[in-house]
Amino acid sequence: MLAAEALLRRLHQHGVTYLLANAGTDFAPIIEVYEQTRADWSGLPIPVVIPHESVAMGMAHGYYLASGRPLAVMVHVNVGLANTVMGFLNAQSDHVPIIGLAGRTPVTEYARPGARMTPIQYSQEMFDQNGLVREAVRWDYELRYGEQVVDAVDRALMQAMDTPHAPVLLTLPREALAESIDGGVDLSRALPQRPGRRALDPETVAQLADRIKSAHNPLCIVQGGDVEGRLAAALSMFAERAGCPVAEPFAIRNVLPATHPWHLGYALPAVFEDADLILVVDAPVPWIPRFRKPNEAAFIVHLGLDPSRRHLPMRSHRADWMLSADPASVFEQLIPHFEGAVPRQSPGKAARTIAPVASSNGQPVHPVRVGELLRRALPDDALVVSELGPPIGSGAPPHPNTWMTPPFSGGLGFGVPAALGAKLADPRRTVVAAVGDGSYIFANPVACHQVAEALSLGILVIVLDNGCWNATRRAALNMYPDGAAARQDKPVLTDLEPSPDFAMIAAASRAASWTAPDEAGFALALDAALRHIEATGHQALIRVLVEKTEGF
Repeated sequence: MLAAEALLRRLHQHGVTYLLANAGTDFAPIIEVYEQTRADWSGLPIPVVIPHESVAMGMAHGYYLASGRPLAVMVHVNVGLANTVMGFLNAQSDHVPIIGLAGRTPVTEYARPGARMTPIQYSQEMFDQNGLVREAVRWDYELRYGEQVVDAVDRALMQAMDTPHAPVLLTLPREALAESIDGGVDLSRALPQRPGRRALDPETVAQLADRIKSAHNPLCIVQGGDVEGRLAAALSMFAERAGCPVAEPFAIRNVLPATHPWHLGYALPAVFEDADLILVVDAPVPWIPRFRKPNEAAFIVHLGLDPSRRHLPMRSHRADWMLSADPASVFEQLIPHFEGAVPRQSPGKAARTIAPVASSNGQPVHPVRVGELLRRALPDDALVVSELGPPIGSGAPPHPNTWMTPPFSGGLGFGVPAALGAKLADPRRTVVAAVGDGSYIFANPVACHQVAEALSLGILVIVLDNGCWNATRRAALNMYPDGAAARQDKPVLTDLEPSPDFAMIAAASRAASWTAPDEAGFALALDAALRHIEATGHQALIRVLVEKTEGF
């Protein structure tokens, strides 16, 4: 058996169901294996052509968030790997396991199978190709010999699925892929045992429970949960029994339903400075010290699989305890300590309301109204990926893990590919990508719509078009509120006008598309788009003109 075939079969044995590929000259052994086995791919990851590497990375990210299963992304040598850097940064920040596979230009020049055959195979050699992404992956390795391939795949999966999860990279020279695996481990070897969930020792749990019981104003801050929903279930019960309010500022994935009686909403609450105990749960940036700081007397506990965020050079949020454990397991351990506890009074709905925004037909729509209309129109289990789109509070997510935003790494173009990956993982689910116009451009929309049509992924894309890089504009105004930029409607380096006709870009791939100039037009288009997707299973896009908003 060639190493290329063993690579694919071992990935499949580990549960990797798709190989998202942007192929190049280094893929010849992979292509040959798929063609030799075309009659039966049951033991191989299904090969899927993705016309841009950043789209493939975003799809693998979204697939994991919707399913809890990692995918493999294979790209072409150094030039293809360069296009994955932003995706690796996003995956590292979000603790998402992606099995990165990169070709490597042949290193030999003569008669060895796989040796160089074209001019580019000279110019594409690098001293350290893996160095392009090394800081953004947990583990990287270059396959030296075909006989190593089973060991290398096992090592890659173990490193990716260790907790907290992380992306990895295995580089594959063409000569090694073309070799036999004779002399190495074969595919009959049992898969290595994956690490289990880390819990706290009972004494530490008891001490933490005592501190929570003695607190007068406890507060929990969370920004993301596990894809299985265990944290949501455990935190929900803990909040009710312990009488501990939960806030989700800068939420990456919503944890509690918006209607939960102990939920304080999606901003740092007014009670923050009064809290005498703060549980920071899986929250990379629980507050911005420049603007808000906890009470000096507060006892602060950071809880997570990587509570200090080791990959960040500087993170100085105050902490009295750093507890490295699976948050869901810890709350499951805490719940029995609060049986029979005297319940505190729930903060109620008043604590989580957001400022209402009036509708105004005939004018561009406020993004808050886009979120409100979207939530009213969607089924309860719909998944919304919002990348600089409507704010999470406007969507009032009814269930955990139903509203997602990009990780704090800020790699733009995440939203549409992530929605495609989520739809690939769960084709029956309604999936929406609500993105800013700049984010849509960054997503390589031509590639995204081609993939949606090729794979029959009926997602709804909503492009909130305000004709500018509004996040950049707001940053300039926030830093210099009385400066020259604040006196301009279109500060330099922020203007994206004239806007492309985004509806026509989608229509080029036979997507149903609409342009909505105001709220009434958006409501009509939203209804028509959802009915179209339900009836045909095909993609749709709405371009809606929106206001420029202020804030951070």
